Amino acid sequence: MRIGNLQISSIQKIFDKKNTTEKAETTKGKSREDGINISSEARLFSVAMKAIQALPKKDDKELETLKMQIREDSYEVSNEDIAEKILNDSLL
Repeated sequence: MRIGNLQISSIQKIFDKKNTTEKAETTKGKSREDGINISSEARLFSVAMKAIQALPKKDDKELETLKMQIREDSYEVSNEDIAEKILNDSLL
């Protein structure tokens, strides 16, 4: 799965909505605003990590089978699948 700028910006908007600061009352009854500052790099890292964790997990046995096929030069992909992937990637 390829993560482009469009997906990152939409995930970032969701992330920002969930992480707004809230007001908390102090023991004296006065209110003040509690907050936390997270750098944009940390936010992007968090978004990327969540996207990676959301990817489907591959079965280890299936992965080993693919590795073996590649080593033995018996792994084949149809030309149509390659062309479709190139077109889909270029449209993102």
